[in-house]
Amino acid sequence: MFNVSAKFLLTAMLLSVTAICVANEDLRDPTRPLGHLATNYTAKENTLRLQSVLISDTRKVAYINGQQLREQDTIGSSNIKVIRIEANGVVLQQGEKRWRLELNKVVIRQ
Repeated sequence: MFNVSAKFLLTAMLLSVTAICVANEDLRDPTRPLGHLATNYTAKENTLRLQSVLISDTRKVAYINGQQLREQDTIGSSNIKVIRIEANGVVLQQGEKRWRLELNKVVIRQ
């Protein structure tokens, strides 16, 4: 019914579709704690550092990687937007993904 080249072509197409499906699946990290929600942060997101937050009655400002930002500002040339500035962190958004970037808690002992 099928000749050898048709079988080869059909097999190649099936393998391609399978590879695409597997590549799009979220693979579970075996070291991730149970109950942890998976996120697909980019390398750019992992390098963001919230340095300070200044909040007054008239303004809210966050310093991320040395850049002064207000709510709705975009970080540098990325498409990461500051959605909300809070006392101890900021809510960021990139596309449909939202996450919270928190200030590092520094404890000074005397």
